[in-house]
Amino acid sequence: MLKQLYDFLIKISTDKTKKIYIRGAGIQGQNTLVDLIEMGITVSAYIDNDPEKQKNLCSGLPVYAPQWLYHQDSNDYYVLCAMMNPQYYAQARKEMMINGLEENIHFIDISFPLRTLRKTPLPARLIPKPSTSREARIFNNAYRRKREAHVSMPKNFPAPVLPTSRINDGLASISLLNVWITTACTLRCRDCLHMMPHYKSTSHEDVEVIINNLRRITNVSHVHILEVLGGETFLHPNLLQILEGIATLSNIDQVQLITNETILPDMEVINFLKKNPKFLIRLSNYNGHTEFPSALDDNQQGDFSKLDKLCHVHRLNHLRRTVDYSWTDFTDDFRHRGYSKDDVKHLFDICGCATSGLTLYQGKLYICFRMISPYGLNIIPLNEDSSRDYLVLADTSDEDLRDSIVNFYYDTDYLTCCYYCDGSHYGSRKVIPNQQIKKQVHREMETI
Repeated sequence: MLKQLYDFLIKISTDKTKKIYIRGAGIQGQNTLVDLIEMGITVSAYIDNDPEKQKNLCSGLPVYAPQWLYHQDSNDYYVLCAMMNPQYYAQARKEMMINGLEENIHFIDISFPLRTLRKTPLPARLIPKPSTSREARIFNNAYRRKREAHVSMPKNFPAPVLPTSRINDGLASISLLNVWITTACTLRCRDCLHMMPHYKSTSHEDVEVIINNLRRITNVSHVHILEVLGGETFLHPNLLQILEGIATLSNIDQVQLITNETILPDMEVINFLKKNPKFLIRLSNYNGHTEFPSALDDNQQGDFSKLDKLCHVHRLNHLRRTVDYSWTDFTDDFRHRGYSKDDVKHLFDICGCATSGLTLYQGKLYICFRMISPYGLNIIPLNEDSSRDYLVLADTSDEDLRDSIVNFYYDTDYLTCCYYCDGSHYGSRKVIPNQQIKKQVHREMETI
């Protein structure tokens, strides 16, 4: 099945004579649109059963009923079905086959790898290089995240706008900036991207240091989305002071507080969020996986509906993520892969981590958030070329900071840490999300 999918993707990326339609105009279909844009594939329209969706454009594209599709010549198009629920795909598949379309010839289930555990990864070299620029892919990610959050914002909150240039009105455009405020977490996810179970001891970042670094960045940058995260965001003892400091900063469109929903914020934080509408809580929705709650020990009795209810009771802006049916398996294998420089540049081009935004931690800006812990835990050796993987704010003057951010964010073509990683792309191995382990895998955190 996977081989058929990748053959199909390669076929439609090279056959420019046929139109591409996405079956399903929901969140999965919209995310698929951005993924296809990144691959250089042009989509003409959505196909969806919902009459309400057919009345409006979706992500700038028309939405047609399935019957409209069946009046078109089936030799003139391909249909990519983007449905997270297998039952929906089964229904669509039956309907399309009744109307003369053949699976894997006229249509295919492109959401298959998102809900299936991929135990055998496809080599990165088989994944087509995106035809769009790194700059365009960064902008698309910014728009997707802002559009996703916009549904939970106040009615008078401005609609998301797609960035158009790396520098706008004299400011560097940062689509997404993560600020990592704590390594403390209520969970021990085996496949945690931030490797939280590997920390022997946890620490909270200093409020003044966080705000001073953010102030320097936002003085020269337009941040479309600022994510406050950990660990678990609500475990930081001075979270309110951090949020109050962020509220004084300019050039930030939206602030998202990332939480796994196992604990509740205190009333001071709740009252702050009620008064500051550009702040919202982003619920990770880990409880969507049936094995997650039972994996918690007796000391972690988080009621996953309480925070959701609290947001509704206090009318807090919040966003619940769709359920993760699988995670990329980055593994804890950080051996040098023996890649050539061309291999590393290709991996960087196709890796989702490379265009997902910047991360601020301990005075450094990183492109790849995954590699912060391997460096800090001394798993990946530092060498003379490692400095290309991060931007040290203390070593950069205020006068040079904007251009340094722009050059680092948009012009980097590979990272040295890529030599130790398989990346995150369509062919990556997948694992069950949120699997809890009973003990931490202790590795002492080094100063980075």
